Amino acid sequence: MLLAFAFPACSLEGLAGGRVDGGGVTDGSTVDGGVPTPGSDAAVGDGGPGCPGCEVLLANEEQPTELAQGGDRLHWIRRGPAGHVVSSELDGRNIEFDGDVSIDEGHDLVAFEIEAFALDASGRLSRYLSASTCTDAGGVVRLARFGGEMLIAKTNALFRGDCGERTLLASIPAVIAVAGDPPYAWFARSDGTIERCDASGSACESSRGVLASGQGRVTQLAHDDARVVWATEQGEVRSRAKTAIGATGDADVLASGVNVKALASFGGDVYFTDVEGGTIRRVPAGSTTPIVFASGLARPWGLLVTPPYVYVAESGAGRILRMPR
Repeated sequence: MLLAFAFPACSLEGLAGGRVDGGGVTDGSTVDGGVPTPGSDAAVGDGGPGCPGCEVLLANEEQPTELAQGGDRLHWIRRGPAGHVVSSELDGRNIEFDGDVSIDEGHDLVAFEIEAFALDASGRLSRYLSASTCTDAGGVVRLARFGGEMLIAKTNALFRGDCGERTLLASIPAVIAVAGDPPYAWFARSDGTIERCDASGSACESSRGVLASGQGRVTQLAHDDARVVWATEQGEVRSRAKTAIGATGDADVLASGVNVKALASFGGDVYFTDVEGGTIRRVPAGSTTPIVFASGLARPWGLLVTPPYVYVAESGAGRILRMPR
């Protein structure tokens, strides 16, 4: 059962501290097992002293984690006891979620125009905000968007496709992170190598090339036009130019001692969340030195970067914020 809630925008007049951009602001508080209800204007403020330009789109959410954009919709995962994949307009209005379909410790959220996909704790792939279900849905390790399709990594193979039909790209063991960069797929393996292949047709196996090796266990993988960026369980963020594929050399260390839950690239800049440090950091194009983009956040998790805004899921405060990029 798809539930939809259309709330009026809350007024921001009289709020103390910092700049708050205009636009619709909605307090999506939750009661009765996660059903959003309108909140009062007083429940929505700015993001705090470390985030003066932040605008609170949604408050009282239940452990929001990953974020993704599908068309003109914002999607996120509620990671509470009865988790859901939830959708709203990009300004927080018109929340929708399927009250009959829950997700346990959801991750790897991928969103399209009218539907979204994610993995649960068991590695099962499910479709959300849609009446249909996925076939051959079990045993999926990682998921990433690839144009209008998805990259689907299973234990010993990498596929391209959707919730039903899929094409085997290559039999590749131990893939632990993937990123789509049509026509290429970037992937990390448990032995610490980061590779690329042509995923547009049947040449993935023959076109494989190594970008970096000895990188430890990679948790997040992203790219822009010039470089590939990854985060590791060892608390580092590293990058290497795409042109270095097949060449020897070291990766650049962008940050260390961080617990990264999301990486995003836009216009050559790299953004990442440090969930323990309470910060969003940005590494400008051509630089290897991160700067603090926002601080004082309560366990910032999911991250989405668009031309005008950066969105973040503040899981410790139950809020979704946006701020000028």
